[in-house]
Amino acid sequence: MKNRWLLLTAISLLILAGCGGGDSLPDATVTVGVSADVSGLTTGQQVVLQNNNSDDLTVTADGSHSFTTEIAFGTQYDVTVKTQPSGLICIADNPSGIAAGAVSVAVACTTPTTVTGTLESSTSGAILGGVTIEARNPKDDSVLSSVTTVTDVGFSIDVPTGHDFYLHAEGTNVDGTVYTSSNLQIGQDTDYSGTVKFYYTDTATVNTMLTALGMTSTDAVFSMDIENSSTGIAGVTVSTSPAVTKILYNKDGAGTFSTTGPTTTNTGSSVIGNVTSPGANATYTFTLSPDQTTSGYTIDTTFKLRLIPGEISSPLAP
Repeated sequence: MKNRWLLLTAISLLILAGCGGGDSLPDATVTVGVSADVSGLTTGQQVVLQNNNSDDLTVTADGSHSFTTEIAFGTQYDVTVKTQPSGLICIADNPSGIAAGAVSVAVACTTPTTVTGTLESSTSGAILGGVTIEARNPKDDSVLSSVTTVTDVGFSIDVPTGHDFYLHAEGTNVDGTVYTSSNLQIGQDTDYSGTVKFYYTDTATVNTMLTALGMTSTDAVFSMDIENSSTGIAGVTVSTSPAVTKILYNKDGAGTFSTTGPTTTNTGSSVIGNVTSPGANATYTFTLSPDQTTSGYTIDTTFKLRLIPGEISSPLAP
């Protein structure tokens, strides 16, 4: 009798479980916290950070600080500096990604370095005025500081100390000449002595380059000179990671480009190339290496470029 009662009880429980099948509780959404690990703030200073362009976080001291709003597991986080502290520049070293757990973004604040430079026409050499120059974080393209250039004088801009950055100029019309958007990548180990020359490329020149490369304006373009001081160096090849669509070498110093490397002249030893429709901004690593040991140069240089669709990118060096 006892065994029969146990059997009936088990059957009843199974029936009840089956009847409730359509009313099961939904899975809970898993959220994770995002924090900023701030360093370098001085007494009385504050920096305002945002995550995903909202959720302002005001930080007044070094340490780990949490954003109020948590985000769903597996979604995007993007920590940016909304308001810089007076006299400092704060830059996020790992600003964005996909949250696979609790997120901590490193934000370093430093006393800025002042860079003096000129924005010059790549064809006429004229120093252009009235153009906004921005120093940007190559990790996420956020603006760190900005100035307006002065005709025949140039610009002076505060940049982060000890961090990579790039100078950016939007495409615009200057005295009847239309220029395309350009950016100049500058590494943290760069010598800032003297004047930084930032070349602004007019649309006609860019169109010539597009034709040579067989590409469209939605692609990312890069251009560089292989020089020692101001003298071109022969016998250098360029490789990238990840691979780019095309690299062309100036074969004769007169604008004749070929896919066959290495560069062969000391005058006009320039390299151009492109990435076809990258879709999103991306940082590419460029490596220069010698092919000719008789040239008298030792070249083994690695640098990065932020390749942006529709723009021409170039490094301060080589």
